[in-house]
Amino acid sequence: MTVSPRRIEEIEAVIAAWQQQSIERLVAGDPVLAFPLELTSEELAALSDALHHRVEATFTEAFGGPKKYARHKLVQDALAGARHEADRSLAIVQGAVTEEGLRMAVETHFPGVVTQPDVVNRLFDPMKNGPLSNFGAKIDISFALGILGNSARGTLKRVAEIRNLFAHRLDIRSFDHDDIRKLTDKLTYLDAALDYREDGMVHLSHRSAKNEVVTKTGFRLEENPFATSRGRFEQTCSFFQHHLRQVVPGATEPDLHIGDA
Repeated sequence: MTVSPRRIEEIEAVIAAWQQQSIERLVAGDPVLAFPLELTSEELAALSDALHHRVEATFTEAFGGPKKYARHKLVQDALAGARHEADRSLAIVQGAVTEEGLRMAVETHFPGVVTQPDVVNRLFDPMKNGPLSNFGAKIDISFALGILGNSARGTLKRVAEIRNLFAHRLDIRSFDHDDIRKLTDKLTYLDAALDYREDGMVHLSHRSAKNEVVTKTGFRLEENPFATSRGRFEQTCSFFQHHLRQVVPGATEPDLHIGDA
């Protein structure tokens, strides 16, 4: 049996009124009223679908349209899968996602990405010898545009080198390889943002361009990802991926300034 949109609206209105009453009763110290509806399985499924579509629509708008949101979901699925895969797979996927983040940050400075996207796409197309088609070129243009500071630029150069070693050297299969460890030991960009607490926690601070702490990520000391080469590489990539999504044209080194002073 099909549940009409009007019926969904009626159910949602009843639920909203019940939630408001429940909050008021809790504040007053009274027991919460029993849920006022008995919903059929079809109504429950339709209500769930309506909520899902509303959430998807909200995220689609927040990400600037269906293409950008689809791009984001593809990236998140790739990262989720890589976390459970071997070191080589994780290094290649994390490197690729970080490189994609650089491209998206650079594109915010190119008005032509809206008016003539094909022209901008050619700049990044390796099959057409695009000048921005490789990782290193994206890092350099990001520095030239003020997206990255010099320390961030050097860190991402090491990330690119690690990714390339895993991709092109068959003898390198693990982050424990000497050549990889030498590079991950130099991924110290986030060290200034780490706070080792007496309560056994490690906090990673995310800061604004004005050096103000915006959010913190916490880890138990025994699970500190920065203690391993794989974890240090993954957390460094994740940090850049997060902040590159916040890039605003015209801002100098937004959120990517730690260690650049």
